[in-house]
Amino acid sequence: MIKFSTTLLLFLVIVLITVTNDIYAQSLVSLSAPPSNSECGTEPPDTTAFDNQPWVGNNAYLESFLDSIAYPRPAARILDNGIKIWIPVKFWLYRSSSGTGGPTLLQIQQMMDNLNRVYGQDNNTTIQFYQSCEPTYINDNNNLNPDDARARQLARNNQQNGVINIHMVNSLTGGVFGRHISSAQLSFDPYKALFLTPENYTLAATGSLIAPSTVAHEVGHWLGLVHTHQFNDKGKCRREAIDRNRKWAVGGPICFRTKARVGVSFSETNGDALRDTPADHLLDNLSACNYNLTGLTDLYGDSYATPPAGSLPPDGFNLMSAGYWRPCRSRLSRLQIAVMLHYIYRVLPSSYRNNWLNVAGKFDSYEPDNSSELGRAINLGQSQERNFHLNYEGLDAYRTCDVDWAVVQPNVSGNITIRTAAILGRTTCNTRLTLFNLSGSQLAQNDNISTSNLYSTLSYNLTSGQRYLIRIENLSTNTNGYYNLFVSCPGGVDPSTLSIGGPSRFCSSASYSIAGIPANTNVTWSVSPSTIATVQTQGSPNVNLFKTTNTTGTLTATFTNSCNTTTILTKSISTGGYSSSDYPVTGPDQASCGQMVSYQTVNLPDATNYQWVNIPTGATNVSGQGTRYLSFTVPSGTYGMNVGVRVASSCDAGGSVATKFTSVSCSSGFALYPNPTSSELTIEKMSATNNVNTASDGNTTTPQATTEDKTTQLTVKLLNYYNQTVLSGQIIGSRIKLNVSKLPIGIYYLQAQYGNETAVTQQVIITR
Repeated sequence: MIKFSTTLLLFLVIVLITVTNDIYAQSLVSLSAPPSNSECGTEPPDTTAFDNQPWVGNNAYLESFLDSIAYPRPAARILDNGIKIWIPVKFWLYRSSSGTGGPTLLQIQQMMDNLNRVYGQDNNTTIQFYQSCEPTYINDNNNLNPDDARARQLARNNQQNGVINIHMVNSLTGGVFGRHISSAQLSFDPYKALFLTPENYTLAATGSLIAPSTVAHEVGHWLGLVHTHQFNDKGKCRREAIDRNRKWAVGGPICFRTKARVGVSFSETNGDALRDTPADHLLDNLSACNYNLTGLTDLYGDSYATPPAGSLPPDGFNLMSAGYWRPCRSRLSRLQIAVMLHYIYRVLPSSYRNNWLNVAGKFDSYEPDNSSELGRAINLGQSQERNFHLNYEGLDAYRTCDVDWAVVQPNVSGNITIRTAAILGRTTCNTRLTLFNLSGSQLAQNDNISTSNLYSTLSYNLTSGQRYLIRIENLSTNTNGYYNLFVSCPGGVDPSTLSIGGPSRFCSSASYSIAGIPANTNVTWSVSPSTIATVQTQGSPNVNLFKTTNTTGTLTATFTNSCNTTTILTKSISTGGYSSSDYPVTGPDQASCGQMVSYQTVNLPDATNYQWVNIPTGATNVSGQGTRYLSFTVPSGTYGMNVGVRVASSCDAGGSVATKFTSVSCSSGFALYPNPTSSELTIEKMSATNNVNTASDGNTTTPQATTEDKTTQLTVKLLNYYNQTVLSGQIIGSRIKLNVSKLPIGIYYLQAQYGNETAVTQQVIITR
């Protein structure tokens, strides 16, 4: 007879319940193989490794991480200048043994454009991608259609450190369009690889519905994302609930998972373990971007079509869904972005992270454009801000391989000038310009404008309707310099060289003009808001404005040149004198007796005087009157100061007073002054009647006199940085003076004890 221990019997019961639960769950929703139209062949991660991610069961971890890297809250919006991460992508192009097949450079450019659109324009990831120099071509019929084992071997043999390696082949096992091969599958870290098929570039080029999101989808896998339906086939203990408020509870599924704790949300442990991606059990698209959800429920009986309050139906627009309508997929949730950024900032080796965050890799919006067939269009009269970036190639190595190309097709014939110029506030570079016709014949070239100007300029007589190629080379080795590319119009001007001349503020009327505009150019002037002034002498490069109201606005000049290119110039203008809103005061919120305080206001271009008011009576060392800075030593007492300023201009003496309130307190029981000091330091015991009040008009009244106590002893010590006593003294009464003229300059600390009161300490600065 076999005897079972109580522990073993309990274990068998739990296992039976778990298996029963999983079988029951499987019967609720059909969970067969992935849909036949699934294009992703990426294998799911190991469940144990996935559970070890710090956010599984604790999505608040991801929010804290985003805060730690200053990623904006949902209400904020990251613009182009919010990009912080520049990731190089290396392409490996597999072709036939005769060198045919594979994507063209233009098709690779289209894939890169789509990838950057998803991660930059469509989602605020702070990530953008650039092509790591030229692709590598591998001509071998044996590599065109690799099975899984062959793909892994290719990933090992053909890889570049520090980049995302993308291998373009003809087909993959299972007919999928893309696959992410993890470092675990390659048996070494951190090398990983993406494999993509022609569906990713031929369909993208034709605009077919099965277009570009697979590339961005697979890159999401590379950066740590899983499918929204992840572990859908692992039973009840892994499947997401539609209701985002449903939590693990006593009496629920019995699962041997450390993250399946009572009180933890299912949405943070099951599926992709992210609470802001709706539950998805690997549904199939039957109608464009929307799932067919009719009659579908989860294991709790909740409907996918009409989910509980606070929950959403499956998201066919999410980039990591398995939907067939790939043009729909471009959306990433906030926590999905957090997972990718966490992988970059916290998981990848520092050599990756440090170089991907290096501004040396920052590239312009015209990349990739390193060959003549990839030149981006530039119109006559247009200027483009560009730069030469460095390409990170692993092991802290950078390479200068950025050559820019542009294409111009003039709409008028004539002498055209092409030039590069510096961008204000940006690193300069040494450029060389070359002009080609469409057949590749060189027409003109210029290196340096002069010995002191290393930018370039050339002129050539171009024919209307014909296309021309412009090459811009970087002759500054290992420099990520910036430049402005401009193509002039015959008889036109470079708008970057123009500006509106005239005063930024006027009292009643003013004249403005634009120098350098060709004769007979019609200029239209306007002001915004229209109530700021009236406009006279319309149509010429000169205009007169007459004030209507006192306010701030914009003067705009619009003119059209002979190439029908419209140029708009603007200038900020103000009318009348300044008001208190124009000169806010900044300063301390609190101050101690005897402390030196400082206030300031903004620098106004037409200010003639800064008049500071409400300086308390008894203040010493007053300086800065008439300037935008004010300093003084605070007199003794407990009171409030409304220090204010009025700014005069050529129009008037200034508007109402702008003030800053500062609360003064001698709560330490004593005051010390002057501080900073160079010779003598006075320490004064404060009595309850020694105070300053603020009058109803906002001015500060005179401090009342100190009432001396003739019986209580005041003991003081002046300590240096090493807590050593350098001076000390005692006095019966309320005041003591210390001679500090022989002490070295620096920061000291005054410790004072009055009678039996607890000793207090204040900082003292000794200057010369």
